[in-house]
Amino acid sequence: MDRFFKILSRALAVLFVLSFAILAGFVAIVIPTSSRGFYKKQFLKPNEEGKTALYLVRRQTYDISDIETARFVIDMTEDELVDVMMHAVRYCFYLEDDLNPTVDGYQMKLYREDEISHMQDVKGVFGGGLIMVGVSLAVFITGLCLALIKKKSYYLNCRKVPVYALIGVLLGLLAVGIFSLANFDFAFDAFHKIFFDGNWEFETGIMIEMIGYLFDDILPIILSVWLGLLAVFGVAIYFFNRFLKKKFK
Repeated sequence: MDRFFKILSRALAVLFVLSFAILAGFVAIVIPTSSRGFYKKQFLKPNEEGKTALYLVRRQTYDISDIETARFVIDMTEDELVDVMMHAVRYCFYLEDDLNPTVDGYQMKLYREDEISHMQDVKGVFGGGLIMVGVSLAVFITGLCLALIKKKSYYLNCRKVPVYALIGVLLGLLAVGIFSLANFDFAFDAFHKIFFDGNWEFETGIMIEMIGYLFDDILPIILSVWLGLLAVFGVAIYFFNRFLKKKFK
């Protein structure tokens, strides 16, 4: 029975670390993707050809048959482009029902059917991620409460397990990060082939011109915040174990 309890405790300790890693990843994604300042800076940043996202989006009117939408796109300001992007982000997080935003009481028709279909797939991936976050939050709270209530049991049975599990998570993230930075195009394609069945390659359209140049800058931010939160978590585990060592040695 004691052996079973020890195995169960260690398994929960691993799940506790993995749950925090998922929560930290969610926070790391939300911070830049919900930042108007980040998008505003990116949309005015010139690409290799000296063109900004705002300039490229304004040129996409040839695909738009709705006159009111075409006028909106041609005269679009940087703040309006940020509003459109924030609406798309809220759509992915299930905070908007329609991908096309409503401006001054008129629902724009900004996107083609293939763009809308792809973003529905993206929304589905985000939905799965939100479920994982909810489950991870429940596991994390449960593990934290048990560790605080059963301090002696935690110290005797599995104090080293979170450390090893965290090292494994950090090494995994570093490996993925280094690989992605070294061969971004391959990593980008692999990610989309894994998570999306439909078409996800667009050469034109408002969506691709709006987000096409974000990935190079947003991924390092996400990885840095993620690693930073995990490092803080590791420090907290170290001091908690040190406190218990003085108490139960």
